[in-house]
Amino acid sequence: MGIEDYDEEIVFEHVRLLQEANFIEAIVVLNPRTYEVSRLLNDGHDFVANAKNPAIWKKTIDFLSKKGGDVSLALVKGLLVKIASNHLGL
Repeated sequence: MGIEDYDEEIVFEHVRLLQEANFIEAIVVLNPRTYEVSRLLNDGHDFVANAKNPAIWKKTIDFLSKKGGDVSLALVKGLLVKIASNHLGL
């Protein structure tokens, strides 16, 4: 298991966080540290749908870069929704 060029511990922690945020359905075992992702959930699909538009993603990243610092996944998701709504003129 793992993702090439990424530290396994970091990947494990991100899988755990994505599961807790209801972005993915996964089995996460703490000892030994293993995981199995089975599917993307509604919140995960919503995030991907907004983030896959290059213009919306670029605006989101540019905004966050200007503000600096770390932000939560929930905040990034909310910002993506806001920028996507503005992009569509809603």
